[in-house]
Amino acid sequence: MEFAVIDIETTGSAHLDGKITEIAIVVTDGKKIIETYETLVNPEMKIPYFISRLTGIDDKMVSTAPKFFEVAKEVIRLTKDRVFVAHNSNFDYGFMKHEFKMLGFDYNRKTICTVKTSRKVFPGLPSYSLGKIAKHFNIPIKARHRAMGDAEATAILFHKMVKENPEFLVDYKLDHKLAEELGVKKIPNVPGIYYFKNKAGEYIYIGKSKRLRSRVKSHLSNFKTKKGLSIIEEVQSIEFKKTGTEEMALLYENMEIKKHQPVYNQKQKNIAFPVGLFINKTTPYHTVYAAKLSKQDDIPIAGFKSLRDAKNRLLFWTEKYELCGKINKVDSTSKQSSCFPYRIKKCHGACINEEDPAVYNERVQQFEEAMGITKKNFVFTTDGVKKTEKGFVVVLNGIISAFGFVKKDTNFNNPQQLLLLSEPFEHDRDYQVILKLLLRNKKFERVEI
Repeated sequence: MEFAVIDIETTGSAHLDGKITEIAIVVTDGKKIIETYETLVNPEMKIPYFISRLTGIDDKMVSTAPKFFEVAKEVIRLTKDRVFVAHNSNFDYGFMKHEFKMLGFDYNRKTICTVKTSRKVFPGLPSYSLGKIAKHFNIPIKARHRAMGDAEATAILFHKMVKENPEFLVDYKLDHKLAEELGVKKIPNVPGIYYFKNKAGEYIYIGKSKRLRSRVKSHLSNFKTKKGLSIIEEVQSIEFKKTGTEEMALLYENMEIKKHQPVYNQKQKNIAFPVGLFINKTTPYHTVYAAKLSKQDDIPIAGFKSLRDAKNRLLFWTEKYELCGKINKVDSTSKQSSCFPYRIKKCHGACINEEDPAVYNERVQQFEEAMGITKKNFVFTTDGVKKTEKGFVVVLNGIISAFGFVKKDTNFNNPQQLLLLSEPFEHDRDYQVILKLLLRNKKFERVEI
């Protein structure tokens, strides 16, 4: 049996909109190297600057390189009747299949992923990234993030795996199931939060879901992104906490991320909802707009994970409250003097100053009131984890002041008692964004206090 150990460099992380810029193939029988091949590839597209910084491959280097169709025949020759081996084979094999598909050729090879298999052959390592596992075994990498440097290092690792446990080659088509190793079957498919920990017991990622087991399994099969692969390479144990509802999970997730600062929750360490909707009342026609919270001091009227999500939702609310898409900057016909809805008689003409600003701003006020938080004191209650309990969220003067779980027969009109039973947390702007979501959620019962 022979193997083609392959590494490629690309213009991006997704094969559907990316192209190959370099290919290296190391042919081996599992013990010694038989043949090697490497070439730059002209991707026929611009290489992003951050990719060039990582790999050292720029547009000038590939301008005179052969295009993929010119090297395809050699790739077929070197991989025919051989097993396709790569460190994260889903990535390399996915790109290769797509390149051949664009040429009208169905490229199929049996594969071995040295990330998955090394977990089985060398269990308990701190990380299974190529750089770290190579360092652990003193495997030299001549040029990290260049195809031949990484392919040669992968081949040496592969040889070491074959020597350590040749039995894995008997049934190499069956991927080592990381989910089974980490006991995912024991995780219930209910709302809650999950914790990924590394060998040192440190939290590396915390997330929430209304279906815990399904969400965790999706993480453990995500070989398509750098973050997903990094988590798979490092995770050694999984913990979880049931929360009764997805909304309570959101509160617990925010609390736990701020508390433990997991390395792969980078965006949520400081803020869970980095984009918000705001209202500018300094203009004749009040403007509802989306912006990054880092550029705003006020609490947003709604929070979102991305600018795209915020603008999509703003478009919906613009139409619902008959506001102007041009004023709110969600209308794509910006070169026109009026917005598109006006031209089909669904806008009152604020974009061309036909509508009285006071009348227009009254609808903006209606929108703000529907989205806003009153300064009243009240308690939200919802389903608990057990049938004998309830989840609660105490709001005092418009601010989340306590949350957690208590017995069903607890007096919810006594906020001081609930404050004592609350989870310990430090209030921040993210909790106010979550409160906006809770106010619109009909699963929560509201008790005035």
